[in-house]
Amino acid sequence: MTALRPGTDTDAKLVVVSAHIDTVFPEGTPVEVRREGTRLYAPGVRDDTRGLATLLAYAGAMNASEIATRHPILFVGTVGEEGRGDLRGVRYLFTQGAYKDRIGAFFSINGNNAARVTHGGVGSKRYHVAFSGPGGHSWGAFGTVNPMTAMADADTQLYRIEVPAEPRTSYSASVTAAGARRAGVQQLLRRIVFRWRSNREQLARKCETGLTGSAGEQAIVPDAVEAGRQHME
Repeated sequence: MTALRPGTDTDAKLVVVSAHIDTVFPEGTPVEVRREGTRLYAPGVRDDTRGLATLLAYAGAMNASEIATRHPILFVGTVGEEGRGDLRGVRYLFTQGAYKDRIGAFFSINGNNAARVTHGGVGSKRYHVAFSGPGGHSWGAFGTVNPMTAMADADTQLYRIEVPAEPRTSYSASVTAAGARRAGVQQLLRRIVFRWRSNREQLARKCETGLTGSAGEQAIVPDAVEAGRQHME
């Protein structure tokens, strides 16, 4: 969702002011907005309904005050920011959107601290890994490869990777889900999502190497699968 506020210089780059529309909370969470005095309460207000309200307030205040800017301002409500969305709304804006070649600056209104400004770019990579095997049933499939074993070993190896405190680099193993089962046997799919974040490309590559492997190194995931196999042999 976009709204363009023209600037005085038709050749100037666009300034994007953005907030994301999607919110995430546990399934079954009551989503009705309730009012207590002058306050409105609802899930997702902090991340990022309040940001959207602020974005609209900026636009309204500028129009009411008849403020003119040299650069055009593109107000954007993005989608797919949370979780598996993997920033798909912003990715589309910069790679396929109608204004992709005109953007000169980008501001995102997000978070719960209005006095805090975060600057700079943080790279993020996600890997979706599937572990498969005939094992899983405690009796009928005992002695065969259990994908849970490989997945657990991959987790263990991941958290042995050392990263510096500065510049901050982080990773996580999350979003685990069971897949196809037949007669109680986990035939697989247990998917695990590995995520890396860093504001230094070389550090992100180091973490990536630890996960996927490179020349002369074994990857965490193949190692884990082999560990699961050996465990059952």
